[in-house]
Amino acid sequence: MKKKINIKKKKIKKYNFKKKYSLVKSIKIIKYCNNTKFDSSIDMYINIKLNKKKKDILIFKKNLNLPYSNGKKKKILALVYKEDRKKIKKLGVKYVGGYKYINKIKNEKWLNFDLIVTNKFYMNELVKLGKILGSKGLIPNIDEGNITENPYKIIKNIILGKKIIIKPDKYGIIHTTVGKVSYEDKKIIDNIKFILKQIKKIKINNKNLLLKNVFLSSTMGPSVKLSL
Repeated sequence: MKKKINIKKKKIKKYNFKKKYSLVKSIKIIKYCNNTKFDSSIDMYINIKLNKKKKDILIFKKNLNLPYSNGKKKKILALVYKEDRKKIKKLGVKYVGGYKYINKIKNEKWLNFDLIVTNKFYMNELVKLGKILGSKGLIPNIDEGNITENPYKIIKNIILGKKIIIKPDKYGIIHTTVGKVSYEDKKIIDNIKFILKQIKKIKINNKNLLLKNVFLSSTMGPSVKLSL
């Protein structure tokens, strides 16, 4: 264990992490410094520049479909019409149905899933389960794209790890996963470029968002600052 820590320290010492690096170089550094036995995620932290005189209220959500998977797997509960169920089950979704699962949530407080994809028909019943689902942030939201009349397309993108939602926290920082250490550099870079391009299109008070800093890091790895 001690030897492993020393190797990690030697790798990190090779770089100045106060310095900004190009996107291509940043990916190289992150992969080089990664020292986990598992396939680490690569995360991106985007710090939005706020107005100095009056801080902009950064309240927005944007649904994106990435060019490539970010490697994030989610357990989906699909509450859909009968005619859609067989097709969705073929995607590998374990929990597909209707009132059976709604009653399971209601009677057993069952929450063995990460998100619900449904339609307006079942939303009438899900709203009644607000006390159970609300505290866990599991109530479907049309802005997040999980209330839809085309569940197959949405679920396919979620399973592929392409569908993400970007939104800032209270400090104006957007956090998202862009890939895995094992992925080829091009796929990670294309995902990052796509996300940054979409964020720059967002307007707050009729003004485009300005990016202050962007950092990349792997699980348990150092943060690398990007030169924008």
